[in-house]
Amino acid sequence: MTESKRNQKSVGLTKRILENYQPETVEDMQNTLKDIFRSIFATMLKEKMKHYLGYQVYFVIKIEPLKLSAIHKL
Repeated sequence: MTESKRNQKSVGLTKRILENYQPETVEDMQNTLKDIFRSIFATMLKEKMKHYLGYQVYFVIKIEPLKLSAIHKL
């Protein structure tokens, strides 16, 4: 993939994200990215389990953010 094609796809994706989520603050943007990546990772995990098990997995994946307080207790 050439650099120009990759940039065009990124620009289009960025425009769609901004139109759909309409973040106004840094915190809004962070929440937007968390939402997008949560969905990406959940989909990847489901597909990996489907491939590994050989059949569709029917369960809900809930990804919680890691709390810094839990790290300090370790």
